[in-house]
Amino acid sequence: MTDSLPLLIPVLLTGGNSRRLWPLGDTLPPKPFYPLLGGAFSLLQRTAQRAAFFAAPAPILTVTNALHAGLTHFQLRKMDKHF
Repeated sequence: MTDSLPLLIPVLLTGGNSRRLWPLGDTLPPKPFYPLLGGAFSLLQRTAQRAAFFAAPAPILTVTNALHAGLTHFQLRKMDKHF
């Protein structure tokens, strides 16, 4: 019997259609792509950092709207970890 934890594969949901908070969520790009509290990293990047800490060595998957796939890829590639 092993004492290891089961593999955890996080899934980040990024960049939807912002319909639930309309008109407050009617911004492009969506709010997760903006720096959080004036910091250097966006909410998406900070969430990816937290997920990587708990999920290592598993990959982190992202699910996004086709309109935001490029921005999601760009922001995560700026991170030190491979996403």
